[in-house]
Amino acid sequence: MLLSGCAIEPEHFHGVTIFFSVIVGFVEFVASQTPLGVIDFLNHVFSSFDDVLPTYDVYKVETISDCYMVVSGLPTPNGDLHAVEICRMSLHLLAVFRRIADDLEMQIQIGLHSGSCAAGVVGSKRPRYCLFGDTVNTASRLASHGKPSRIHMSATTCSLVVDQPDFLTVERGVIELKGKGKERTFWLEGG
Repeated sequence: MLLSGCAIEPEHFHGVTIFFSVIVGFVEFVASQTPLGVIDFLNHVFSSFDDVLPTYDVYKVETISDCYMVVSGLPTPNGDLHAVEICRMSLHLLAVFRRIADDLEMQIQIGLHSGSCAAGVVGSKRPRYCLFGDTVNTASRLASHGKPSRIHMSATTCSLVVDQPDFLTVERGVIELKGKGKERTFWLEGG
């Protein structure tokens, strides 16, 4: 229920791509900074990311600590464009992060996965538009099982962008993803 008092029904979306990122070296950074310094850094990074988002057909879902989550394909479905939009945005955000944090010896790991998910508003005091489903979990796992300064994506996402002339994809191979088993994954390296 939002401020108007109207309930928002949850929806199922069949075609979405989810971006999930984590900052490598964040725990060590936090240990060496004041709490206000950490907040200033995250605000600078995530505000810089937020400034990029209007360029793409994406929706920022949330930030939790050093994690940043974005989706394309909802709340307004965009056909088969969701993977392309997230891949273009991912390359842009990676470049933004490098400019901000390279001198701090920090890097970002990015995970991308395409599929379906449920979305809806949760809570009443501070309602949040939340996403649920295996697609969300897989994107998170791909970020955590990735490599610094790399964009790690599932075979599903790769299949949606492999024919795009502005993307270069490289097979990483089969890896073990926690809670998922063996998965064939790819790197997105630009174009």
